[in-house]
Amino acid sequence: MNPYDFVSYDPNRKPDRQTPVGHLRFADRCCTGRIRGTLTALTPLLIPDAVQTTPKQFLRSRMTRKAIIPGSTLKGLFRGLVETVAPGCWRLFDGNYEGAIYRDKLPVEYRACEKPDRLCPACRMFGMLSNSGVLFGKVACEDAVCLEEKPHPVGYTPPLAGPKPRHAAWYLQNGYVAGRKFFFHQDPIQFSTDRLLAGRPLVQALQPLGTGTRFEFVVNFQNIAQQDEWPLLLYEIGRASCRERV
Repeated sequence: MNPYDFVSYDPNRKPDRQTPVGHLRFADRCCTGRIRGTLTALTPLLIPDAVQTTPKQFLRSRMTRKAIIPGSTLKGLFRGLVETVAPGCWRLFDGNYEGAIYRDKLPVEYRACEKPDRLCPACRMFGMLSNSGVLFGKVACEDAVCLEEKPHPVGYTPPLAGPKPRHAAWYLQNGYVAGRKFFFHQDPIQFSTDRLLAGRPLVQALQPLGTGTRFEFVVNFQNIAQQDEWPLLLYEIGRASCRERV
């Protein structure tokens, strides 16, 4: 069984594209402020450092040496959820892989926003960049800093392989891309401390932080529309918190 499935969408439902509220002044019927919260790892967690080490180590601040989850990682997680549930445009989809067999398999209305005066909810909240214009996002995430670190031994993953979108029968439904791919949560995760696995093809050696590790995060926001964007912001932060796993 595949460890993932697709969140379906309605190809006939168009994303609600509107002119975004700017940054020049505090707008009426909009929210500005910050949300502070904590994240708790429900299973071992790893955000790997870019430095190549064996085993892979958790990313840490170069100054304090505390484990951190980059603000860009959190923002990407939050944006992906808004794009899924709002719905929003498929900002990163262009179909130019596997011989471009998916290029025309996404409904036109779901393609990436291009005009700065006609943006989907995700682009209005998190920003957009195109040849036609730029909008600076209204949601910004600070790095989440570790408050309490739980140790975990070095472990080894099962053989890991990349996605195989050439299997069009699985990736298409009714002539369109099936949906957004999400991986199932696994508890317990497939993780072994057997050193005999070290060095095998496609096996990764990791040293994550353990279950119960806690992080503090801050989300800053400006001119978020009360009627539609504010509920989305609260929903995606609530759904995303504590969901990042190995």
